[in-house]
This record gives sequence, C-alpha cells and structure tokens, in this order.
Amino acid sequence: NTIISTFALVFVAEWGDKSFFSTIALAAASSPLGVIAGALAGHGAATLLAVLGGSLLGNFLSEKAIAYVGGVLFLVFAAVTVAEIIT
Repeated sequence: NTIISTFALVFVAEWGDKSFFSTIALAAASSPLGVIAGALAGHGAATLLAVLGGSLLGNFLSEKAIAYVGGVLFLVFAAVTVAEIIT
C-alpha cells in the first residue's frame, strides 16, 4: 500500500533528523500546539514540493537517475557541512 509505505519511509527518515531535534527544542520553549501547526505546515509544504518535483522529474528521468542525483546531492550537503564545521 502506497500510504503505509510512504508513512513508514517518512517516519523512519525523520526520526532523529535535525528537524526532529529542532522541533523538540521549539516545543520545549514555545506553545506545543503552535509547534505542531508550524511543523505540520512546514513538512506538508516540503512534501508537496518533493512530490511535485518528483512527478515532474519522473517524466524526464528514470527512478534510478533521480536516486543517483539525490545521493550525490546528499554527499555534497554532507561535504559542505563538514567544511563549515572545520572552518
């Protein structure tokens, strides 16, 4: 089922993620309901962009190519983060 597999993927990917810990910190310092509303809206908007982008790219690239580009971008972001930590 697409809904269950997508839920599981997003839930596991977000657990322990930087945004996960940022949300914990915000909830500790702010209104929990406000944090829930903001987190849901932000995650919803990001997911909408990801789905629209994936649908568009899927018309031109294979799933394997999209996964490869995503992996390369992930490594680039990691390298930039390491460079920022070092400098």
